[in-house]
Amino acid sequence: MSKPELSIILPCLNEENSISKCINNIKNVIFDAEIIVVNNNSTDKSKQIALNKKVMVIDENKRGYGNAYRTGFKKASQKNIIMVDCDCSYDVKDIPKFLEKLKNYDMVIGNRFANPDKNAMNSLNKFGNSILRLFLKLKGINHKEVCTGFIGIKKNKIPKNLKSEGMEFSSEFLIKTKNLNKVEIPIKFHKRIGKSKLKRFRDGFKHIKIILLTK
Repeated sequence: MSKPELSIILPCLNEENSISKCINNIKNVIFDAEIIVVNNNSTDKSKQIALNKKVMVIDENKRGYGNAYRTGFKKASQKNIIMVDCDCSYDVKDIPKFLEKLKNYDMVIGNRFANPDKNAMNSLNKFGNSILRLFLKLKGINHKEVCTGFIGIKKNKIPKNLKSEGMEFSSEFLIKTKNLNKVEIPIKFHKRIGKSKLKRFRDGFKHIKIILLTK
């Protein structure tokens, strides 16, 4: 079997309770992928746990979801990229589905709403996602899922001018990949391990701002 030519980027901020399980789960699915943990200035044992797992660990000391991903993109060496949160809310057993779709598409978006566990997402987060969907429609983007933490993309299709530092990175990314040949697929979604970093109202406002300002 040929190698998957795959880099998996895991943004990591204080995920000591989940990072080991996440890496183990990935290796059980695809043992020869390039796994990159972007340590986003964690203050717990996340970095050391990841190092002990013998994966690539790079530091991005300026906190922010977007900062972590932009740093990870620079280090990724393979032609296919998987972007996935390391809190074990996303089932990495779905990675082969992404790779299969990347044979024919530039980008694959994982839709959490297709198969979520009970209580995996609270009602406020669902409401926020629906609001962002409405704003993104103003940009001609009509996805069922607009804040997913599970995306596959060909490395040469990653936008070069990404600027967002925080969670609003997700909206900027969708806008700047608007014209790619892409597809949404159903994925499993579990209740996360550990504390969420999301600040609903602050991050929601930043999402709306970046949507309105990004061309």
